[in-house]
Amino acid sequence: MKVILLQCNWRYHDSIYPDLGSTRPYQPIELCYIGSLLEQNHSVFLIDAFRDNLSLEEIALKISDIEPDIVVTCTANTYLFWRCCFPDIEVVSQTIRTIKKQIKVKTLLIGPHGTIEPQWTLKKSGADFIICGEPELAVKEFIDSSFQNIHITGLYGRDIRNNTSAVVSDLSELPLPAFHLLDMEKYHCHSWVNNPEFNFQRGVLLEYSRGCMFNCAFCFRKGFRQTYRVKPADKIINEVKMVKDEYGVDYIFFIDDIFNVDNDNFRRFLRQLKDLNISYGCQCRPDIMTKELVDLMQESGCIYIEYGLESLNPVNRKRLKKNEEIIKTMRIINYTKTKIKFVTFNLLDFTTFDLITETENISRTNEGDSILQITSETDALETIILFPKTELSEFVSELFHIKDYGWEDTIRLYWLSSLFKMISNPKKSQIVLWRWICLHMPFSLLKKVIRYKIKSKPLPLTYVRKLKAN
Repeated sequence: MKVILLQCNWRYHDSIYPDLGSTRPYQPIELCYIGSLLEQNHSVFLIDAFRDNLSLEEIALKISDIEPDIVVTCTANTYLFWRCCFPDIEVVSQTIRTIKKQIKVKTLLIGPHGTIEPQWTLKKSGADFIICGEPELAVKEFIDSSFQNIHITGLYGRDIRNNTSAVVSDLSELPLPAFHLLDMEKYHCHSWVNNPEFNFQRGVLLEYSRGCMFNCAFCFRKGFRQTYRVKPADKIINEVKMVKDEYGVDYIFFIDDIFNVDNDNFRRFLRQLKDLNISYGCQCRPDIMTKELVDLMQESGCIYIEYGLESLNPVNRKRLKKNEEIIKTMRIINYTKTKIKFVTFNLLDFTTFDLITETENISRTNEGDSILQITSETDALETIILFPKTELSEFVSELFHIKDYGWEDTIRLYWLSSLFKMISNPKKSQIVLWRWICLHMPFSLLKKVIRYKIKSKPLPLTYVRKLKAN
């Protein structure tokens, strides 16, 4: 059977959302896992339209030349961005519809959108099937059955509703990613800092662990990456050796939700990583970091950390369920600054929904306390995207009386929040007015209002239905 794994061209995305991986191509590691599993029994092709900047017509032409039995694609740009994806699936919908005009072929979607709302995603995208959850093993099982086994965990179709979500319980079952299907020279070395020292020739995304044991109120991982699991140290070391020896990789970014969970396996991994002389970056939680771990990570090759700090305000941290000791956290971040370059994810803007009373800049000194004089490599204020199935989105759905909060509600509320930010020192009456406008105004008029307020880009309003409030 011929299988095409397709990475859509995210450069086509036109919206007001922050840069969620739409400008820099990364290896689609989930497709590479799937490709490695499928190659045992099928002919597998990987088309990365993002990397090669292909038009919709060029994508369809490449696919029709191969004449595949099925096309598998994802609604987010690689695993790294599943937790912070674009709320809409317009790029994927346009791609699938263009393909189906050119050639009769089955299409299967993976990704966070179908995991949360499979029927909405099927309807919007025009796809034939969806695998909800962590797709690698379930996709293989479904394609190996020649699309006949409709009872596979996580599978949805027009007449298939299994009401389940696929999970890879043991990460040892995942193969080495099939990076040989890619031109590895054309991918971005992930970091959010512009540093001349980060002059790497070739970078790659790898995964040591999956999931998280914490429950932050804003975190989006429902149906995927929930339970914390790790790969055995020897297995992930083999992956590191493979990408270094076969592809000349000199920088790895580990896409783990929380890289620095200290245990025997992690320390064994760091010891072996040190001997390989390769640089890497990762995402860490500061309140479980220690000076000893910072030193061990630096010695093993860590040159870049993304810390999830979110807020200095104690009330805000409590609402976000970031219940760490802030002074202890500040001390470890300041210690990290002496060893490793880092950025802090720390400026969540909740003011628009009356959820949090103030937004603070992490680089600002607080009451002259030197412990809080942190300067990370980047500081940027972004409006939070209230993803479905998070604790914050459930709170907001009660606030606005929204039934069955889903992706389109996420889109609407992001617009609402963005409009509030454009009003200097809004009065309560103005907030109430804009809230009503975004939630109830007819689309024809709403489109004109938002384009008047946001002049930089037209918004993708045509595919969003009117939000129904109770």
